[in-house]
Amino acid sequence: MSDSLSPSITLKDVAILSEEITSLRSKVTQAYNEKEKLLSDLVDNYDHIIEEYRRLNLFFTHPSIDYHTAVGPILANPEYNVIVVYNPVSGEVLELNFNRNTEEPYPLSKLITEGHFNTAVEGIRFMDKQLNVHIAALKTELEKMNDIEIM
Repeated sequence: MSDSLSPSITLKDVAILSEEITSLRSKVTQAYNEKEKLLSDLVDNYDHIIEEYRRLNLFFTHPSIDYHTAVGPILANPEYNVIVVYNPVSGEVLELNFNRNTEEPYPLSKLITEGHFNTAVEGIRFMDKQLNVHIAALKTELEKMNDIEIM
C-alpha cells in the first residue's frame, strides 16, 4: 500500500527535470530579450523615416491593421479600437484605446509575449512602401486638379 503513496519519479529524476526547467526558462528569457532588442534596434534604424513622416504630417498606417495615426508607427492591434504605437517624441510604446480615449505606456516586452512581434516589424517596415503610396496619391490628386476647368 505504501507504493501507491510514493511519487512515480525519484529524487534524482526531480533534480534532472528541475535543472532542465531552469535551463529552458533561461533560454526563453534570452529569446524574449533578443526579440525586444531587435524591435528596439529596428525602431532606431527607422528613426529618420519616422521623423520625416512627422515633419510632412503623414499618417502612419499598417498593412494589416485598419487604423491610421499621426503619433507614430502602428505596432499592434491587440483588441477592437485599441492600437499600439511607437511615440518618437517620448520614445515610448503606447496603447491608444479609442473606446476609453486613453493613452497608456505599453511595455515592449508585452508586444512579444502577446505574439505581436511580427506585426510590429511589419508596421515599422511598412513606412518604406507608404512613402511611394503618398507620392502616388498626391500625383493623382494633382492630375484631378489639372483636369478641372472653369466653365
